[in-house]
Amino acid sequence: MRTALSASRTNRRKRQPLAAERPDREQLRDSASAIEHQVLRHLDSYLLQLESMVRAAGGVVHRASDAAAANRIVLELVQGTGESEIIRADSALTTEIGLGDALAAAGITTCGNDLAAAEGTDPVLRERLLRAKVAVTGANFVVSESGTVMLVESGGTGRMCLTLPRTLISVAGIDRIVPTWRDLEVVLELLAGGGERMPRCISTWTGVIDGDGPREFHLVLVDNVRTRALAEELVRAALLTDRHATAVPREYLRHAPGIEPHDRTAVLSLFVERSKHHGAEIHRVTADELPATVTGALTRHGAHSVVAPDGVPASWLAEWSAAPGNRVVADEPELTPLELDRIDAVVTSCAAAVADSATVVLDGGSGQGRRAPTLLPDCHICVVRAEQVASAIPEVIAVLDPDRPLTWFSGPPTTAGGKGIRVPSGPGPRRLVLILVEPE
Repeated sequence: MRTALSASRTNRRKRQPLAAERPDREQLRDSASAIEHQVLRHLDSYLLQLESMVRAAGGVVHRASDAAAANRIVLELVQGTGESEIIRADSALTTEIGLGDALAAAGITTCGNDLAAAEGTDPVLRERLLRAKVAVTGANFVVSESGTVMLVESGGTGRMCLTLPRTLISVAGIDRIVPTWRDLEVVLELLAGGGERMPRCISTWTGVIDGDGPREFHLVLVDNVRTRALAEELVRAALLTDRHATAVPREYLRHAPGIEPHDRTAVLSLFVERSKHHGAEIHRVTADELPATVTGALTRHGAHSVVAPDGVPASWLAEWSAAPGNRVVADEPELTPLELDRIDAVVTSCAAAVADSATVVLDGGSGQGRRAPTLLPDCHICVVRAEQVASAIPEVIAVLDPDRPLTWFSGPPTTAGGKGIRVPSGPGPRRLVLILVEPE
């Protein structure tokens, strides 16, 4: 966790405008430090709790004392599937332990990291990814109380890893543990980087989720001298803090800076403004205007096939589907990745949204469906009800269920282009249309 939090101190020049928006930044840092010290004091207990929760959710936990052990475990798991090609989303830890070289030396071909460079459009590479049965990722944080794993990215390759393959192997350092689901509201607020208020895509999942994503999940917890480093940090912390203090201070803002949560006009305007900044097309409409707005968005995209998850009202697509050559495709029975990749667009509702970071959250509920249909079509039209838009991350964390498959996205996936400009990339939808439905 210390490594992740220290990353919030980099790219200072880009972050200065964002930091200036946060009058509570020191309070957030104090909370993050308290969380870290809590983990330092009770690491063994949190590890046991994490293992128990992952196993209860259908996952398997492996302990690796060093890089060699971690690579051996991952290699054995991959070889046990009989597959020789996998998707891999690199992380600082997988690079640290040399996992890519270890897999290559064993004859395992990996792909995925190069998809962003191809802006997600290389048809040969894309088909290889769609057919892959095994994926290996890192993990930014793991929550001990729920067994939840969090993956943060900008390009969307990680999202593909935890959506399409049958087997998912995630590699996490033991220093990435946070005790509670609520603690994520602190680390997410501190993750803003590269001039953006929130990473483009965040995925959280807990074990194996019935009917959505991998059927087999392995979490590899890596020490690799982290226990020694954490012990040294604990000694230093004991000299500076009250050793009996355990409570995490929560004195940071629970709403967007400068906006009161009850000021719904300001909250919705902030959501619209920042969604545009993140590259989304956004429309403010009434319920009566929704079908025509959906039709217009699909027509401008040139879409002739749309997947609509169970729970999407037929009225949303009635006007569009009445035109010759247009068809609505149901994800029942489940469409294969190759079938989904040939569909032009997907239309969904959402579970929640955050104005401060222009983030939309899907949880697989009614009108959202499983993760694959919202990943592969080139255009995603997402309907957000005004009452679903929260002011800031803490408000949303409080209402989301960590046991559900959560996908958070802030605009379409991107990668760094020339002169630091973000350009569309990755396997996710390159066009995001948000339709904000307000009361009449």
